[in-house]
Amino acid sequence: MVAERGALRIGASHRRKLAELARQRQSSEIATVEQLIDEAYEVTLHTARVQAAEALSQLQVEDVPEPDTLSQQLATTYESPAVH
Repeated sequence: MVAERGALRIGASHRRKLAELARQRQSSEIATVEQLIDEAYEVTLHTARVQAAEALSQLQVEDVPEPDTLSQQLATTYESPAVH
């Protein structure tokens, strides 16, 4: 991974909280920030997947094909004619 240098300005109370989290995690402050970003990102992705699953479950589909059949149908329907 290529690291980029950047500046992050945070208030004194957040700085104290970050220092405490870093101590608890026995990690540097920057590593703690990176971990927290990764954790928040995973939560965001998980939430989006749950919302998508809930939206799909609300659809009234009577006959859902098997995954392989559906994959073939989608490939046939959306295949680019320039590929042939």
